[in-house]
Parts: sequence; structure tokens; C-alpha cells
Amino acid sequence: MMANATTTKPDGAPPSSFRAPSRELSDKVEQYVMDKGHLYAPVDHPAFVKLPSKWGPDRFDLFAPQLEFKGGTALDIGSHWGYMAQRLEKMGYKVTACEHSPKHVYFLRELRDLSDYHFDVIAGDIFDMQKPDFDVMIALNIFHHFLKTEERFQRFTSFLERSRCGMMIYQSHRSAEKPKLDMAGHYMEPLEMAKFIADKLRLRQVEHIGVHGKRDIFKLS
Repeated sequence: MMANATTTKPDGAPPSSFRAPSRELSDKVEQYVMDKGHLYAPVDHPAFVKLPSKWGPDRFDLFAPQLEFKGGTALDIGSHWGYMAQRLEKMGYKVTACEHSPKHVYFLRELRDLSDYHFDVIAGDIFDMQKPDFDVMIALNIFHHFLKTEERFQRFTSFLERSRCGMMIYQSHRSAEKPKLDMAGHYMEPLEMAKFIADKLRLRQVEHIGVHGKRDIFKLS
């Protein structure tokens, strides 16, 4: 039986009950860190909270003041292990986390359940969502991958056009990545792509709100 530990969550959230991870999960997290050198993003669980991560909490902190529709619905696109979904849920959003990789979906669900979160998980391709309708969408360091092939670009465009979204936080690629992204002839510079996304989502405003990891972050609303 797993032990329980009562711990205060960051950001002033009330104490929550954390279950101890299984040996299998602990071993897989340890192996991931050994292979990569770090986690992708922090993990809100006492067993893993001190592990190094590529992206720190300051990325969410940068755009959190820009978030609207508090208490509404939010979609975390490319959720990985769920850090953004966790932070959004703590802010009061009803969150859906979408993750394509089965390997990451395993961690996403395990860590959600161990850490007393309740967001929904969609395992699969974001393009398979038929009628995406959310107050807030979060898309960080993911959309530029859809420029590489004609098929992915067309599915990306179709996804945006059938989506309903009150606002989006979008983190772009870097201009230096153009050689590996311009394979299908659809390459756009960061601001140009932000405007393209906003237009397809029928959002009128594109605001540059900061830079993190040398990548621009935009608010589309």
C-alpha cells in the first residue's frame, strides 16, 4: 500500500495529499533523468520536486498574469508530464491535457493521480479533436513542428479553423531554426506565425508578452 503525505502545494494553494510513487514509476523517472540529464518541466510531487528541469516555473509565471476566463476551460497542447495543466488547475481552470506520446501519457496520468489533480487527459493527436472549444489554449514550443510536412501543415490549419478559443498563449520557435523547419515551404517567422494562428482562430489581438529560453511568447486574444 502506498503511503500518504500531506504537503503544501506551491503558489499558496491549500495542502493536498500526495501518494508515494510506485517503484516502477520512480525507476522510470530516474532513468529518464539519467538519459536526458533533466526533466522537461518541474514535477509537483515531493518525491520529484527537486529534480532538475529544462523549463522552470518562471515560464508559467511570465504569462500567468495574462490569463483570462478564470474558472473557465483550458486546453494544454502537448502537455508532456502535465506541469502546465497542474498550474492551470490550481488557478481554477477546468483543464484538458492533450499528449501524443504514449511514453509521456504514462507519466502524465501517474503524476496527476499521485498529486491529487483532476484534469482530463486526451492521449493522442491534437488534430483528431473534432470540435475544440476552450476559453484558454496553451501551446508552448509545439506548433512549429507542424511546418515540416504538407500533411501536418494542412491538419494544423484545419485544427485552428475549427477551434473556438477565447485566448491563446503561444510560444514560438527561434528564427535560427528555419533550415530544419522549412521543409514544406510553409516557414513563418515567429511574429508572422503568431498572426497566422490568431487569424485562423478568429482572434484579433497579437501581443508579445516576453521571451523565455530565447523563444518569444505571445498572447492571442
